[in-house]
Amino acid sequence: MLWVLGYPALLVRPVVDSAREPRLNQGLLAAISAIGLLCIFYTREMVELFGYLPRDPGIGLVTSFFAHAGTAHLLGNLYFLRVFGHDVEREIGLRRYAVLIFGAHVIGVLVHGFADPRPGLPLVGASAGISGAMAWYACRFPWARFGIRYSFGRWLSVPALLLVAFWILNQIMLAMRQYDGETLTSAFGHLGGAAFGVLFFAFTRKRD
Repeated sequence: MLWVLGYPALLVRPVVDSAREPRLNQGLLAAISAIGLLCIFYTREMVELFGYLPRDPGIGLVTSFFAHAGTAHLLGNLYFLRVFGHDVEREIGLRRYAVLIFGAHVIGVLVHGFADPRPGLPLVGASAGISGAMAWYACRFPWARFGIRYSFGRWLSVPALLLVAFWILNQIMLAMRQYDGETLTSAFGHLGGAAFGVLFFAFTRKRD
């Protein structure tokens, strides 16, 4: 989740973003921040406690959402959760947003466990759930404008659909490296979460 179109996450922003943070997203940001700070000081212990092990699945399927491996990992996910989760929860409400983000997390984690060749390596992070929110956002607001900073003081405005499409393409290429055990980033988890986001959008739109 730290890189979009080759640029750091903090260089990507929505062109228009106001309104107060909705309740669930606000709570998630607070919980991830608190547990994430503990992870910075007690990384090994917190990863072992909260992480998901594909060879030993359990409560880590859920708790892995809140733990993060390092400052950059934490800040990147907090930023994207704020950017996308804010508008998604405002649009669909607390209950559906909870199903979306935690459903995407669980599916992403399971896809990771199935595809990653390292069953003894713990997985942490909210990336899969946030990927679901990103995909839902791109389906619902495809032409919402986002800014990408490509040089100092210069921003390029692009639609959300294009932004997320390039991100998914990047994840597909990264998944090839993950399958060979060459990266610690769970591209499979991201893609699984994004797929859930698209399916959740299609299902709820049909019902509505």
